[in-house]
Amino acid sequence: MIRFRALACMTTVLVACVGGCHAGGGDSQQAEIAQRTNPAAVKVSSKPKFMASRTDDPLHPKIKIETTLGDMVFELDAQRAPGTVLYFMQNVFDKHYDGTVFHRVMKDTVIQAGTYTAKMVEKPKASRPPGKGMWNSPLTNKRGTIALLRGSLSGGGVGEFFINVADNARLDEPRNKGLFAPFGKVVDGQEVIDRIRNVPVSTHPQYAAGKADVVPVDPVIIKSIQVLGSFNAAHIQSVVQEQIEARKHAVEIKIAELEQQTGRKIVTAESGIQYIDLRIGNGPPVLITDTVMFNYEGSLADGSVFESTFVSEPKVLPLSGLIEGLREGILTINEGGSRFVIVPPELGYGEAGIPAIIPPDATLFYRIELLEIRPTP
Repeated sequence: MIRFRALACMTTVLVACVGGCHAGGGDSQQAEIAQRTNPAAVKVSSKPKFMASRTDDPLHPKIKIETTLGDMVFELDAQRAPGTVLYFMQNVFDKHYDGTVFHRVMKDTVIQAGTYTAKMVEKPKASRPPGKGMWNSPLTNKRGTIALLRGSLSGGGVGEFFINVADNARLDEPRNKGLFAPFGKVVDGQEVIDRIRNVPVSTHPQYAAGKADVVPVDPVIIKSIQVLGSFNAAHIQSVVQEQIEARKHAVEIKIAELEQQTGRKIVTAESGIQYIDLRIGNGPPVLITDTVMFNYEGSLADGSVFESTFVSEPKVLPLSGLIEGLREGILTINEGGSRFVIVPPELGYGEAGIPAIIPPDATLFYRIELLEIRPTP
């Protein structure tokens, strides 16, 4: 499943790069959130009745979405979706959502917001992209849950969110994994959600080229999103970091297993890739301008294989067309050689991953056999 830069053969190919495959600056962004939102606590003047029975829970902060059709209160789940909560709250504190509307209302599926003003003019995209570890979540798209749209699925950028008005199991299917990221549930105001989903809708010339009959006739405006109780960004950030460390630990265990299986020590290259040679080839080395014929098996730290040519046929590709980490790994193999190459996220598919196939921030493990080197025409 090799993926070409031009996105040709997108449904069948994985190894080559789409373009920018680098993750960026998530840790510093999360630290900024913690600093700007005052980790000690962001307070409001009074606590609503539904919170009276328990003290503020730093991993389940509450927000109130004030709209022209009423208010809704959501409890966010930073225990299981900490990165998504942090990113959403970053936009809340930036007041990104104030004045936006529910621009896409599908009464049996979702109500969607966070991009357009009441005049259906797109707001500038959310101030910064999600950082490292932002999309990992085991939550599902049940009725009453709030979720973020990921990446290019959101016409206005990654800050766009939606509320499930029904159980949408199809959004949780493997092919959609990570595309729709739930991070909380409604605890007060379900009747407001139902009120919004039942508003009259029509087309609008400034949305979907005027072809989607989903835009409310009378705008449903988000007046503001407020924090109820306290919000401890630093505490949630620590949970994100714990998840990142757990992923690193899984990679370390996998590498240790490879060393034990092969009886060889891992080599770390200056670029950041790691490799273990299984067989030293007797042929010539590869040049960056060459085309290579090779077999490979790509897997994740948990051992799951996302594709293998060992059960199909070798791939023939120009070396320049591969993702950076795989390209670096092959460049130092002689023809006839074989090795394991471990590609860190920033040299693979980064924060984006490949939906339904490669998770965000995934370290990739490739077993490679370099069969033949050919000059590129």
